[in-house]
Amino acid sequence: MPVCAPARVSMFTGRYPSAIRVRTNHNIEDVTCSADLIDILKEQGYKVGMSGKNHSHITDDRLDFSAHF
Repeated sequence: MPVCAPARVSMFTGRYPSAIRVRTNHNIEDVTCSADLIDILKEQGYKVGMSGKNHSHITDDRLDFSAHF
């Protein structure tokens, strides 16, 4: 996927952009998934953080650490 938001949401969910309903950078709020990589890592006891540009469906309240540039 040549557009950043669908590619990143696809990477975090393991599903194609067409399956998660995110095909542009402007409809991230339309994402449909029951669990993603963040959920799986946290269930396994990992601390999860993100730094840099987010451009995905992941919100800061789901992370243990975040720093956006």
